[in-house]
Amino acid sequence: MIDQTIFCDGINVHATFRSRVNKRVKFALVAANVLLYGLLIWGISQIPANELNTFIFVIFGLPFLLFFTVTRYTLWNLFGTETIIINTKSFSYKHDFGWFGLPLKTYPTSNGIRYGIQDDFMENGKLYVSIYFEFYDENNLPQKLYTTALRTEITSFHKICDFIDDIYRQEEVSGFSLN
Repeated sequence: MIDQTIFCDGINVHATFRSRVNKRVKFALVAANVLLYGLLIWGISQIPANELNTFIFVIFGLPFLLFFTVTRYTLWNLFGTETIIINTKSFSYKHDFGWFGLPLKTYPTSNGIRYGIQDDFMENGKLYVSIYFEFYDENNLPQKLYTTALRTEITSFHKICDFIDDIYRQEEVSGFSLN
C-alpha cells in the first residue's frame, strides 16, 4: 500500500499522507471499540424501563462521547489520511477518517511561507519527520500555521521542500517581463 502521494501541478503542491500503524495496534483498537460499545449496550440494557429518563445522558451522550474519542482515534489509525495543498497564495489541509472527513481548511499565505522539521524519529533504519508550516503576517513576522499529524520519510520532506521552492521561484519569474 502506498502511504503517501506527493506531486506538484505547477501551481499547487499536493501531499497526502496515510496512517501506517502496526497490525497488532489496529487489532487492539478495534477490540477496545467492540468491548466499550458492548459494555455500553449491556449497561443501557440493565437500566429499568421506568428509570430511562434519569439516564438520558448515558443513553444519548455516552455513545457520542465514545465515538468522538475512542472510535475517531481508531478510524484515524485504521484509515486516516492527511492532505495538504500549498500554493503561493494559500495553505490548505484536510483530515479524512475513512468513513467521514473534516472540511478543507484554507489560510491565506500571501506574504510567504516557511517550513521545517518539527520532530523526528527512526524506524527500521529510516528517518521520519513531522513538518511544521508558518506564514508571515502583515508585519512580516512568522506565525505558526500547521504541523502535520502524520510523519513522513525525510526524502519526502525534501521533495515537498523542492516543490514549494519551485512554485515560489515560478511566481518570482512570472512577475518579471522583458517589455
